[in-house]
Amino acid sequence: MEMQDETGKRRRIEEKVSEDKISALPEDLLVHILLLVPTKDAVATATLSKRWRSVWKMLPRLEYIDAYNSKSDKSVWCFLDKSLLQVKAPVIENLRITLGPSCPANVDVGKWVDYVVERCIQRLYFTLAWPARKPRSLSKKLYTCKTLKTLNLSNKILVDVPSQALLPSLIRLELIAVVYKDEDSLVRLLSSCPVLQDLLVQRNQEDNVTKFSVKVPSLVFLSYVNFFEEGSLVIDSPGLKILNRIDYSECACLIENMPPPCLDMAEVDIDSYPNDKFLTSLSSVIYLNLTLPMNGVDAISAVNFSRLIECKLTPSNSSYLWLESIMRLLHNSPKLKVLIINSECYSKNEDEDEDEDEDEDEDEEAEDLPLWRNLLQVHRDKEDDDDGVRINV
Repeated sequence: MEMQDETGKRRRIEEKVSEDKISALPEDLLVHILLLVPTKDAVATATLSKRWRSVWKMLPRLEYIDAYNSKSDKSVWCFLDKSLLQVKAPVIENLRITLGPSCPANVDVGKWVDYVVERCIQRLYFTLAWPARKPRSLSKKLYTCKTLKTLNLSNKILVDVPSQALLPSLIRLELIAVVYKDEDSLVRLLSSCPVLQDLLVQRNQEDNVTKFSVKVPSLVFLSYVNFFEEGSLVIDSPGLKILNRIDYSECACLIENMPPPCLDMAEVDIDSYPNDKFLTSLSSVIYLNLTLPMNGVDAISAVNFSRLIECKLTPSNSSYLWLESIMRLLHNSPKLKVLIINSECYSKNEDEDEDEDEDEDEDEEAEDLPLWRNLLQVHRDKEDDDDGVRINV
């Protein structure tokens, strides 16, 4: 019995010594260690000892994430509300907040934003994943934050930008399915970002914006996604170098104040016929990835691509009748080294069972294949991940 007591006493002493060794480490090192675990676990270390009560409060990076598909009624908001306002780090480098359906509708999101703005927030990712609720506006202080470098707003957030908005340090802006108070709010937001370089946009069908105007002289990268039939895009960014546009609307994309050479890279997936001004803006690209309606292939072939080195084409319907357009494209692209045409547009899988009508159509179209092989020296790369046909020019 005495031996067991002695063993237990020795174990407690060893544990205390180990604890003291860790607790004796510099605070900066302890904070670095806590950054390796989830925020909730880091906050829980406050119960270890008096020394640990304040260590987690110096964390510069925090995450509060509700699971989108969680059936639990317990939301992270309560933990967020209690802990975030205790953070004393002089600079909050990174904060991610995602609130799901289990979060109360009347929660005060504004006070959290106000607090992190005071703590010199640098990167903020804020998502309100509330499917059946109205969008919520954030604090107006967010739009005058001098230290903010990256801002991501997602889902049920109402973007209501004051007239005095100014984000002098913002480099990257992500607007994912948000709702704008009006078009003026969008204009004010973009015009308040004098050094903005990256803009990522995913449209919401009911976002209160008809014409999405991107007038940002400093912009280098633009990603624009619109899966809906309505909503136009206007680009007035003379410094733009990279464009990613997925646009299924019936509206044209208007290009203003963007003389070539400007774009270096473009990935475009559209359902409508591209207008001349948009095509001209692509003439300076080095890399081009296009998914177009069939008549769009004919239009793009008329553009002089003076710098184009690699091009991937995906016509949106199957036909062999655009060989002439491809030949014009080759002629107008003197530096082209690689042309990839998505094989699903002109080659069927022999293992698939198709009805007789489809077989007849394929047989008729296949008559053009020898011409393809002879004129373009096509060879199929069986190991190519995109299952395309690579044409060496």
